[in-house]
Amino acid sequence: EGNIRSLHLGSDTIQSSMNLDHPSELVLSYSRAMMGWLLFIDALPQHITQIGLGGGSFARWIDTYLPDTRQTAVDINPQVIAIARNLFELPFEGEKFEIIEADGAEYIKVFLHNTDIILVDGFDGEQIIDTLVEEPFFRDCRNALSSDGIFVTNWWSGDKRHQRFIERLLSVFEGRVLE
Repeated sequence: EGNIRSLHLGSDTIQSSMNLDHPSELVLSYSRAMMGWLLFIDALPQHITQIGLGGGSFARWIDTYLPDTRQTAVDINPQVIAIARNLFELPFEGEKFEIIEADGAEYIKVFLHNTDIILVDGFDGEQIIDTLVEEPFFRDCRNALSSDGIFVTNWWSGDKRHQRFIERLLSVFEGRVLE
């Protein structure tokens, strides 16, 4: 629509949007809010893990504004990865940026205190992926984070399970949660 290209996964819900004139711009307000972690860091992150690639909004922004930060984007859906590569101007894949086709809830287990930021934005066409709101996943994310690491997740506050998600997160992160 106009100069905005959006990704949909079988519903009217917009999963990701890109300004064709300024691809690294974070078009959607939730994506700008998710980058609020920058307010809480003392040093720039060495590595960021993204669970849920979508149209690559975070990947483009990080590539532009944090060019020395390595990033790994994990997505379970090969169609989403193909569309992102072909239509959403992703950064060059190489030493600084890699895409892994995998279940993010399983893949996060490979990290042990060696990713600085985890950005979770894993939705299907209807809701957040169930495994991305379970306590075992939150524990695996906490174990994956470096000592000053930050976990960021996107949920719909209108989801009737929202309070349950918050309680799980509060439990795993010992109350250190901002909403």
